Amino acid sequence: MRKALIIAMVLVLPLGLFAGNLFGEFSLGYRLQGDSTLRDVYGGGALQPTLGVGTHMGKIHLVLSTGYFANSGKTLGLEEKTTLSYIPLFVKAFYPFKMKSSIHPYVGAGVGLLFYRVSNDSPALEDVSKTAFGFEPEVGICKPISKGRVAVVSLSYLFASAKPFGVSRNLGGLKFSVGLRAKF
Repeated sequence: MRKALIIAMVLVLPLGLFAGNLFGEFSLGYRLQGDSTLRDVYGGGALQPTLGVGTHMGKIHLVLSTGYFANSGKTLGLEEKTTLSYIPLFVKAFYPFKMKSSIHPYVGAGVGLLFYRVSNDSPALEDVSKTAFGFEPEVGICKPISKGRVAVVSLSYLFASAKPFGVSRNLGGLKFSVGLRAKF
Protein backbone atom coordinates (compact mmCIF):
# COMPACT_ATOMS: atom_id res chain seq x y z
CA MET A 1 0.00 0.00 0.00
CA ARG A 2 2.81 2.42 0.88
CA LYS A 3 4.52 1.53 -2.39
CA ALA A 4 1.35 2.53 -4.32
CA LEU A 5 1.21 5.90 -2.55
CA ILE A 6 4.87 6.68 -3.31
CA ILE A 7 4.45 5.76 -6.99
CA ALA A 8 1.29 7.90 -7.22
CA MET A 9 3.06 10.93 -5.75
CA VAL A 10 5.99 10.57 -8.16
CA LEU A 11 3.59 10.37 -11.11
CA VAL A 12 1.39 13.29 -9.95
CA LEU A 13 4.24 15.77 -9.37
CA PRO A 14 4.91 16.35 -13.10
CA LEU A 15 1.20 17.24 -13.54
CA GLY A 16 1.95 20.38 -11.50
CA LEU A 17 3.62 21.74 -14.64
CA PHE A 18 0.15 21.93 -16.15
CA ALA A 19 -1.48 23.54 -13.09
CA GLY A 20 -3.81 25.75 -15.12
CA ASN A 21 -5.00 22.81 -17.18
CA LEU A 22 -5.84 20.17 -14.54
CA PHE A 23 -9.06 18.26 -14.11
CA GLY A 24 -10.27 15.65 -11.67
CA GLU A 25 -12.55 12.74 -12.28
CA PHE A 26 -14.67 10.32 -10.29
CA SER A 27 -16.48 7.29 -11.65
CA LEU A 28 -18.39 4.37 -10.28
CA GLY A 29 -18.26 1.19 -12.27
CA TYR A 30 -19.18 -2.45 -12.11
CA ARG A 31 -16.40 -4.90 -13.00
CA LEU A 32 -17.20 -8.45 -14.08
CA GLN A 33 -14.63 -11.15 -13.28
CA GLY A 34 -12.94 -12.06 -16.57
CA ASP A 35 -11.34 -15.35 -15.52
CA SER A 36 -13.78 -18.31 -15.39
CA THR A 37 -12.15 -19.84 -12.27
CA LEU A 38 -12.26 -16.51 -10.43
CA ARG A 39 -15.91 -16.16 -11.53
CA ASP A 40 -16.63 -19.60 -9.98
CA VAL A 41 -15.00 -18.53 -6.70
CA TYR A 42 -16.03 -14.86 -6.43
CA GLY A 43 -19.22 -14.73 -8.48
CA GLY A 44 -20.03 -12.26 -11.22
CA GLY A 45 -18.30 -9.06 -10.13
CA ALA A 46 -18.37 -6.04 -7.85
CA LEU A 47 -18.52 -2.24 -7.76
CA GLN A 48 -15.29 -0.35 -8.43
CA PRO A 49 -14.99 3.36 -7.60
CA THR A 50 -12.21 5.24 -9.39
CA LEU A 51 -10.54 8.63 -8.80
CA GLY A 52 -8.21 10.39 -11.18
CA VAL A 53 -6.37 13.61 -11.93
CA GLY A 54 -5.42 14.61 -15.43
CA THR A 55 -4.36 17.23 -17.91
CA HIS A 56 -4.69 18.00 -21.62
CA MET A 57 -1.69 17.82 -23.92
CA GLY A 58 -3.04 19.03 -27.22
CA LYS A 59 -5.97 16.79 -28.10
CA ILE A 60 -4.80 13.96 -25.84
CA HIS A 61 -6.04 13.71 -22.24
CA LEU A 62 -3.56 12.15 -19.77
CA VAL A 63 -4.95 10.79 -16.50
CA LEU A 64 -3.40 9.23 -13.41
CA SER A 65 -6.10 7.09 -11.81
CA THR A 66 -6.58 4.77 -8.89
CA GLY A 67 -9.52 2.91 -7.43
CA TYR A 68 -10.53 -0.02 -5.29
CA PHE A 69 -12.00 -3.42 -6.12
CA ALA A 70 -12.98 -6.13 -3.64
CA ASN A 71 -14.98 -9.29 -4.18
CA SER A 72 -15.63 -12.12 -1.71
CA GLY A 73 -16.57 -15.72 -2.33
CA LYS A 74 -16.01 -19.32 -1.23
CA THR A 75 -12.88 -21.33 -1.99
CA LEU A 76 -13.36 -24.25 -4.36
CA GLY A 77 -13.46 -27.54 -2.49
CA LEU A 78 -13.02 -26.11 1.03
CA GLU A 79 -15.98 -23.70 0.79
CA GLU A 80 -14.26 -21.19 3.11
CA LYS A 81 -14.45 -17.41 2.73
CA THR A 82 -11.88 -15.78 0.45
CA THR A 83 -11.56 -12.17 -0.71
CA LEU A 84 -9.80 -10.77 -3.76
CA SER A 85 -9.03 -7.05 -3.56
CA TYR A 86 -6.82 -4.71 -5.52
CA ILE A 87 -5.83 -1.10 -5.92
CA PRO A 88 -5.01 -0.24 -9.52
CA LEU A 89 -2.59 2.61 -10.21
CA PHE A 90 -2.78 3.49 -13.91
CA VAL A 91 -1.62 6.13 -16.36
CA LYS A 92 -4.22 6.52 -19.11
CA ALA A 93 -4.37 8.42 -22.39
CA PHE A 94 -7.66 9.33 -24.10
CA TYR A 95 -8.46 10.83 -27.47
CA PRO A 96 -11.91 12.47 -27.72
CA PHE A 97 -13.45 12.88 -31.16
CA LYS A 98 -14.92 16.39 -31.38
CA MET A 99 -18.31 16.13 -33.06
CA LYS A 100 -20.78 18.80 -34.08
CA SER A 101 -23.22 17.33 -31.56
CA SER A 102 -22.82 17.84 -27.81
CA ILE A 103 -21.89 14.18 -27.28
CA HIS A 104 -18.29 13.19 -28.05
CA PRO A 105 -17.05 9.59 -28.33
CA TYR A 106 -13.53 8.78 -27.19
CA VAL A 107 -11.00 5.94 -27.23
CA GLY A 108 -8.15 5.36 -24.85
CA ALA A 109 -5.98 2.94 -22.98
CA GLY A 110 -4.06 2.74 -19.76
CA VAL A 111 -1.16 0.82 -18.28
CA GLY A 112 -0.15 0.39 -14.70
CA LEU A 113 0.13 -1.78 -11.64
CA LEU A 114 -2.42 -3.67 -9.58
CA PHE A 115 -1.52 -4.06 -5.93
CA TYR A 116 -3.61 -7.13 -5.17
CA ARG A 117 -4.36 -9.24 -2.13
CA VAL A 118 -6.06 -12.59 -1.70
CA SER A 119 -7.25 -13.08 1.89
CA ASN A 120 -8.41 -16.51 3.02
CA ASP A 121 -10.21 -17.61 6.19
CA SER A 122 -8.80 -21.10 5.70
CA PRO A 123 -5.75 -22.12 7.77
CA ALA A 124 -4.82 -24.42 4.86
CA LEU A 125 -4.43 -21.48 2.44
CA GLU A 126 -2.04 -18.59 2.92
CA ASP A 127 -2.87 -14.96 2.18
CA VAL A 128 -1.15 -13.44 -0.84
CA SER A 129 -0.10 -9.81 -1.44
CA LYS A 130 1.57 -9.14 -4.79
CA THR A 131 1.77 -6.75 -7.72
CA ALA A 132 0.64 -7.39 -11.30
CA PHE A 133 1.03 -5.39 -14.52
CA GLY A 134 -2.21 -4.35 -16.22
CA PHE A 135 -3.40 -3.00 -19.55
CA GLU A 136 -6.89 -1.53 -20.03
CA PRO A 137 -8.33 -0.34 -23.37
CA GLU A 138 -11.43 1.86 -23.06
CA VAL A 139 -14.18 3.39 -25.20
CA GLY A 140 -16.81 5.85 -24.10
CA ILE A 141 -18.79 9.01 -24.62
CA CYS A 142 -18.49 12.45 -22.99
CA LYS A 143 -21.21 15.06 -22.67
CA PRO A 144 -20.53 18.57 -21.36
CA ILE A 145 -23.12 19.36 -18.67
CA SER A 146 -21.90 22.81 -17.57
CA LYS A 147 -18.80 24.97 -17.86
CA GLY A 148 -15.82 22.83 -16.88
CA ARG A 149 -17.91 19.70 -16.10
CA VAL A 150 -18.36 16.65 -18.30
CA ALA A 151 -20.41 13.49 -17.77
CA VAL A 152 -18.68 10.30 -18.93
CA VAL A 153 -19.98 6.80 -19.72
CA SER A 154 -17.36 4.16 -20.51
CA LEU A 155 -16.72 0.50 -21.24
CA SER A 156 -13.28 -1.02 -20.60
CA TYR A 157 -11.57 -4.38 -20.21
CA LEU A 158 -8.70 -4.91 -17.78
CA PHE A 159 -6.02 -7.45 -18.69
CA ALA A 160 -3.95 -8.18 -15.59
CA SER A 161 -2.33 -11.59 -15.51
CA ALA A 162 -1.17 -12.77 -12.09
CA LYS A 163 -0.13 -16.01 -10.40
CA PRO A 164 -1.42 -15.75 -6.83
CA PHE A 165 -1.11 -19.53 -6.29
CA GLY A 166 1.20 -20.56 -9.13
CA VAL A 167 -1.49 -20.67 -11.83
CA SER A 168 -1.93 -17.68 -14.15
CA ARG A 169 -5.28 -15.86 -13.76
CA ASN A 170 -6.69 -12.63 -15.24
CA LEU A 171 -7.57 -10.46 -12.24
CA GLY A 172 -9.44 -8.01 -14.47
CA GLY A 173 -12.46 -8.20 -16.69
CA LEU A 174 -15.12 -6.04 -18.31
CA LYS A 175 -16.13 -2.78 -16.57
CA PHE A 176 -19.02 -0.42 -17.26
CA SER A 177 -18.80 2.94 -15.50
CA VAL A 178 -20.47 6.33 -15.19
CA GLY A 179 -18.54 9.36 -14.01
CA LEU A 180 -17.88 13.08 -13.89
CA ARG A 181 -14.84 15.16 -14.88
CA ALA A 182 -14.39 18.68 -13.58
CA LYS A 183 -11.71 21.35 -14.20
CA PHE A 184 -9.77 22.70 -11.23
